[in-house]
Amino acid sequence: MNSRRLERLGVAEIRQAISRTGLVFVPIGPLEWHSYHLPYGTDPLNAEAHAHALAERLDGLVHPTIFMGTNLTRNPDEKDWLDIGHEQDEVVGMDFPGFPVKSMYWSAQVVDITAREAVRQLQYVGFRVIVIMNGHGDDSQRAILKKIAEDMSKDDLKVLYFIPFWDDGGEQRWIGHAELFETAVALHSYHGLVHIERLPKEGKLAYRRFGIVEGKAFGGEPAEDRSCLDEADPRKASRMQGRRIFQRNVDAIARVIQKVMSDFSTTADK
Repeated sequence: MNSRRLERLGVAEIRQAISRTGLVFVPIGPLEWHSYHLPYGTDPLNAEAHAHALAERLDGLVHPTIFMGTNLTRNPDEKDWLDIGHEQDEVVGMDFPGFPVKSMYWSAQVVDITAREAVRQLQYVGFRVIVIMNGHGDDSQRAILKKIAEDMSKDDLKVLYFIPFWDDGGEQRWIGHAELFETAVALHSYHGLVHIERLPKEGKLAYRRFGIVEGKAFGGEPAEDRSCLDEADPRKASRMQGRRIFQRNVDAIARVIQKVMSDFSTTADK
């Protein structure tokens, strides 16, 4: 990884990289509750792992990971789906009542300003294709970063936005929070930070107690008992499965970036 880390390279290496592809990745995501078995930085670490794999594949560099993200307040319907209850007026993101550690959610304005400035500075340095790799699934974060990519792209600069979990229209469509998919990828990318043994060996994993939630619950289709579905149980995750998911993500995103870079180069030559 070190050969792709922008902050660890010298002037010659940076200039050569800019000359070859002008490609750089910006991983971003908040420090957030991911139950008892995953690290606090699961989202940004996931974005970082994908960014480095893509940088190796496409001959790019990686900006230092930005540990920052925002989240919306849970509405009444979401509180019902997640079994949070209404005794607490405001519940933001995964900060369910009773969790021992709070998440670090930044204001939307700060996320917007910071991410825009990172893109602006990277363009100033000379990069021509800047890829924002967002590890956080909150709707507001996704909208902010996608809008930045749209706003800041122009004839001599392409800004792209991706969330690592590729929506393939199939099994990955319903990825949730700290569940099987996210845990499997974590096992592949940084298995030493994953501690499945910190979860109970048997029994249901209630949304409210563990913050482990399959994607369908966030979409208004929670399990009747408000516990993680068996099919999304993180205790069933494996490194092999994580590797398969991770590689599929990288392959899909790489194809899009390659197409953009090819079109961009063709346009620039004209």
